[in-house]
Amino acid sequence: MKAEIENIGTVGDLLRVELWEGEEFFAEPGALVSMDEGIEVKSLFGYKKEKPKWFKPLFRLAPSKDAPYANWFVARKDGVVELAPEAPSTLFKLDLRGEKWMFADGAYFAHAPGVEVSFALKGGFKSMLAGTGTVGYASGNGPLYLCAGWGLKERELRAGEVFYVDNNCFVAAPFSMKMEPVLLGKDIATKFMSGEAFILRFEGPGKVFYSSASVKSFADALWRYISKRIGSSRSRGGSGLRISFGGRK
Repeated sequence: MKAEIENIGTVGDLLRVELWEGEEFFAEPGALVSMDEGIEVKSLFGYKKEKPKWFKPLFRLAPSKDAPYANWFVARKDGVVELAPEAPSTLFKLDLRGEKWMFADGAYFAHAPGVEVSFALKGGFKSMLAGTGTVGYASGNGPLYLCAGWGLKERELRAGEVFYVDNNCFVAAPFSMKMEPVLLGKDIATKFMSGEAFILRFEGPGKVFYSSASVKSFADALWRYISKRIGSSRSRGGSGLRISFGGRK
């Protein structure tokens, strides 16, 4: 198997996977862009090839933004599969060598056999309020591919060093790192008027991957803009938002 991340400009990244006969690969539903004739696709409940246990995977993954199932690509003969996230995103690869990683809910994209992927609740009520109550976990040996929004960055922390990341921008970190959600600032005004609310506190040693902007943050900003335009149009007696593509408005 040979997999390569290709940058396709402003629309994000694409993962091109060459599979030899008998090889297999796993990816999130809806990621398929193209594939050769010799590739077969099956949907699996959970994230590994096993006899379906209908109730357990659904219960375990229900709180997750990621689907409770994955697509399993099997090469009946040599062929190529092209995959891309549903929303324009930066893709990156983690090469697992027996260690365990945690990643943001919604960041999963694809993995190779030998990698175990699961989701579980982490933390208590504070984590749920921060939007980090469900966390993905990956362990084993092989490549794991994650979606990182836009502008992937990384920070290596020394032992005892503390680093803060916006909860929407967190992508991945070693399972061994200490991570907890905290309210930004010490005074009431900062906690509730900063526009940040909860952020994530990390303590080294370890490496934290994060993005400069997330799909969720962009979607929230776009929705606020559209809502204002709809409200403005209605206040002037219009029926709502009008979208024009060139020509006269």
